[in-house]
Amino acid sequence: MIEEVLGLKPAAPGFEALRVTPHLTDLEWAKGSVPTPRGVVSVSHTKTPKGQVATELDTPDGVAVVGGG
Repeated sequence: MIEEVLGLKPAAPGFEALRVTPHLTDLEWAKGSVPTPRGVVSVSHTKTPKGQVATELDTPDGVAVVGGG
């Protein structure tokens, strides 16, 4: 669920960087958190009325967010 629905994937060893590419499919929202060596990463995705995905992301200091994929 963490990688598929929430779309949280490490982009560098030890979660120094991560990618966020959610796949909500038929879900209206999804949220969760994952412990990493740098601290807890929390994410919340909500579908907007136009079908886009609004994302709120909370990462520990020192964790970069890179492009999707």
